[in-house]
Amino acid sequence: MGYADGLSASREWLRKTQNADFGWGMTPGMASSLVNTAEAISVLSAHGHQDQAALRGAQHLVASVRTHIQRHPRTRYAAFPLLLANEALASLDPATHEYLVNWLASARNAGWMGSEARNDASDVFSTSIAMQALAHAGYDVGRLKADCSWLMAQESAGRWKLEHQGDYSSPATAYAILALKACGTYVTTPLGPVERISIGRPIGDR
Repeated sequence: MGYADGLSASREWLRKTQNADFGWGMTPGMASSLVNTAEAISVLSAHGHQDQAALRGAQHLVASVRTHIQRHPRTRYAAFPLLLANEALASLDPATHEYLVNWLASARNAGWMGSEARNDASDVFSTSIAMQALAHAGYDVGRLKADCSWLMAQESAGRWKLEHQGDYSSPATAYAILALKACGTYVTTPLGPVERISIGRPIGDR
């Protein structure tokens, strides 16, 4: 089976495992999750054509996202729909899209973002997905760039931790760099086969 055939089979499997409420859970038959539904929409929409299962998935997000966030004001509940299903949401229901952008922008704490709204314990994962989601949704990148100091301050020798008490890790480092890239807050300098990441220098300031 070739790569394209494999992707086609994966999309078909996702269509067949969509729940009755048009969402997706972690595994077939599990309760629908905002995060898992956004992930499935992203895959189904990746081929550039309108997909009916993805459209129904976006309808599920519109119908349930406000209730979920009101009950459990978790950063990822707003961030992943914007990051992975942004175009579908903006097209289907601009009001819900605007609600998610405004909620995420106002959920900040004194550092940047914790796992829940205005949680004082900022962490790299929550901050990174929030920054990427806002940039992807069309939020003012200039404002995001000006607010990158907390995330940049967590860096040590080019590494980040997901949580303060955790270890430096490749996932944490990847999330942080993707967030800084989305906000235009780093440049790369070619060094042969690898690239050196220059933290804190806006793109164009070379």
